[in-house]
Amino acid sequence: MQVSEVMDECIRQTLMKFSIRKPHVQVDIPQIAIELLSGIQQNDFLIERSYTQWRKCQANVLEELFSSVNYPEMQELGILLDKIRNPEEWNIIMTPAERAEVLLAIRQVASSLSSMGRSSNIQGSA
Repeated sequence: MQVSEVMDECIRQTLMKFSIRKPHVQVDIPQIAIELLSGIQQNDFLIERSYTQWRKCQANVLEELFSSVNYPEMQELGILLDKIRNPEEWNIIMTPAERAEVLLAIRQVASSLSSMGRSSNIQGSA
């Protein structure tokens, strides 16, 4: 997936805001993907299809990272990631508050994995 200069700048700004809110905290890849999903909206893209593809890519990254861990709620996580992938559900049916709840639930799974010490397979440097 090719990233335009405009999107590159949008991603950089989103991550800078995140780093300002979370100084001196070790950040892993799931946290970055979740932060991008919560900070970048459809209106940041010129083409709706590009936004949908980008969002699906972020969901796929999260699924791949979490699939390496035997987490009891993996089925529920799959349902949450499917909501992110579904453009009709994410863009039309769900309210912004409902989208925030989905991301919060995924964030809690990522946090739980990090605190369990099993996240060494999914940690990356920021």
